[in-house]
Amino acid sequence: RPDGELESAPDYLSGDTREKLAQAEAAAALDPKYQRNVDALKDVIPADLGPADIIVSMGATWLSPEIYQTFAYDLFKGEAQVQVKYVAGGGYWKLNLVRGHGAVVLSTDWGTQRMPADKLLEYAINQGSPIVTDTIGTGDDKKTVVNQEETLAAQAKMEAIKERFRSWIWEDAGRIADLVPEYNRKFNTLVARTYDGKHLTFPGMNPVWVKRFYPHQRALVHRVVASRGNVLAFFPMGSGKTAAYVAAAMELKRLNQTRMSVIVVHSRTFGQFMREAQELYPAARIMGLSAGTHSAAERMQGLAEAAQGTYDLVIMPHEMAKRIPVREQTLRDFYGRRIAELEAAILEEREEGDRATVRELESAKANLEARLEARAEKMAKSKAEGFTWEDAFAGSYLFYDEAQKVKNLGYVTRRMRKVKGLGTA
Repeated sequence: RPDGELESAPDYLSGDTREKLAQAEAAAALDPKYQRNVDALKDVIPADLGPADIIVSMGATWLSPEIYQTFAYDLFKGEAQVQVKYVAGGGYWKLNLVRGHGAVVLSTDWGTQRMPADKLLEYAINQGSPIVTDTIGTGDDKKTVVNQEETLAAQAKMEAIKERFRSWIWEDAGRIADLVPEYNRKFNTLVARTYDGKHLTFPGMNPVWVKRFYPHQRALVHRVVASRGNVLAFFPMGSGKTAAYVAAAMELKRLNQTRMSVIVVHSRTFGQFMREAQELYPAARIMGLSAGTHSAAERMQGLAEAAQGTYDLVIMPHEMAKRIPVREQTLRDFYGRRIAELEAAILEEREEGDRATVRELESAKANLEARLEARAEKMAKSKAEGFTWEDAFAGSYLFYDEAQKVKNLGYVTRRMRKVKGLGTA
């Protein structure tokens, strides 16, 4: 590599190849020996995509606010003008109508009387869904109801705005010249690293299983061992993920890349994982930890033994994993990073004098702080089996089966509403 470090060809010729090519070209300009790096990277770098290959959705954060402002100006035929900015701390776009209040175009061509086009544009850019409501009744009987007809009309106008944007973005040669190279530089850069695992011999595995191991299982084990980082694996039912997980865990242990591994599984497959793991590696030290089949004293003893490094592999169901907390400082550090981002965004918006955005960000920060304290209080009340994850499993590799169970972990959004499966902070 240009920095003098040695790296295998499969590793070097994968990942962000455009960035690596830029580094190699800079090095080759000073030392011709790095021209071979340049040539090798050019052979694998993804071919540039053109406008016909790129779909740009409204709300894409790689586009500048000026792009959206120009679109709005063209859409409203110059009769109205909006100011657009991205609030990074809150993860949303903010639009202000600065000229053209009451313009006919806002309530006819691209909007309705109840939902003007500038508001629909803001919904569209934030991937939201406009809802028009009416207040009916009086006194204690007063309530708010959705006006279905007006809501459908507003949503139809918003879809028309989105459709217009998709064609508008590539209608100008200047935009094409600016945006196509930027898109390729930012998003068309990655080359996947390939793994096959053909060289793996699996010392300690039952010889019967070694012969039965499929290529895709070998590939996963190779990937886990070689990547030394997060790995997302997609296994159809019945394709052998249990054996692949266990083999990967035992290879990590054998190569001293981890102190032990922890596999968290669904309760209905806990018994299967235990049986198959013991059949795969008869001599391995494997512990099953289940809230349903072990007493509190047995679980505490098991965690104590895990903390001492007694086992090669620990298997537990999701329910058991949830009983074991992290240290309070770990929790506060996790939430603290997000709170710090919001605090920085608040300071930036306050300097710009945007009071409305400051209030929104302060509300998001308060909600996050309340959530942190609620989680900390809940953890403090829990007996927690007497151990934290850090106490029992420091230096371990975690396999989490059926990761969709934790797909709704931390994010903050205040503008994307009425989206199934997506909450707001």
